[in-house]
Amino acid sequence: MSVRTSGSNRLGFTLIELLVVIAIIAILAAILFPVFAQAREQARKTVCISNLKQINLAVQMYVQDYDETIPLLCGSNTVNPGTTFYTWQDAVQPYMKSYQVLFDPDAFYTGSTLAWGAPPPHQYYDYMFSYGMFGVVGIVNEFNGTNYSSWVTRSSSWLQHFVPANIQYDGVAGAADYGGWWTAPMNTAVPSVTMAAVARPADYAFIYDAGNFDAWNGITFATSTMNVGIGYCGTFLNGSGGAYDYTFFGPNPLHSGRIDHACEAGVGGAPSDPAGMRGFGDGLANVSFLDGHAKAFKGPALLALTPDRTHLKYFTITQ
Repeated sequence: MSVRTSGSNRLGFTLIELLVVIAIIAILAAILFPVFAQAREQARKTVCISNLKQINLAVQMYVQDYDETIPLLCGSNTVNPGTTFYTWQDAVQPYMKSYQVLFDPDAFYTGSTLAWGAPPPHQYYDYMFSYGMFGVVGIVNEFNGTNYSSWVTRSSSWLQHFVPANIQYDGVAGAADYGGWWTAPMNTAVPSVTMAAVARPADYAFIYDAGNFDAWNGITFATSTMNVGIGYCGTFLNGSGGAYDYTFFGPNPLHSGRIDHACEAGVGGAPSDPAGMRGFGDGLANVSFLDGHAKAFKGPALLALTPDRTHLKYFTITQ
């Protein structure tokens, strides 16, 4: 394969040999780079599910100390509500002792993008936007004077590929945002449910990958009607009015799926998504259940129905 150059003892390669070597390297790179990317994504997904188990354990310890009552989604008082605002992640810090665990390695927010200028840990509040749980429907009732008994799935046409409209589902966490930092000011606190109120703790999807601490479900728009919920697509806006990153309301299937790990807001029917389903079935959402175990789910699998087809199997506390 080698050739001796004239008047010299040095060995060299022919152009053909060099091209063959380069081609082999290119082929190996094309084969291995996706494998490395998949391995890195698998590692991030594993870190995420480990985070969820640790977070859930901290919540379980909190529950045992507070008469088996699930922590509130959030709360604030009427004096300086921005600096007194807290979420369930803050409430369980004495048991978790780490804000870093609250960051999903696949999530967009990293701890330096969303700031409000408050003292630590609220200097940056990105830690609120990796994992979430559902609030009780009583939060909406508090604002609207309604008497809804549960959340219901929306009638959005693309969501009907996965679940019928008006299927009932339940949240478990209350709120006491008296200062109105996240919701409008609340006059009366809405309590969380107790562990005893959940019929099947091993089947209730409790804490999971989500765009924010309340999984964008209901409480975010507590002064409006029941027109948002699982599968809705939204984002925060930056100072210039641009979107940070779109996420699904409810569980967010951001692992092992779309490259940007986001839903396709307003892109239904695009060539990349011909059925108009916004990539909801492409990725995996890590979910920890009320009994403490955790596993990964495809988005559609989380919308399985109870045998009587009236409730979402993994989000009902009554059956």
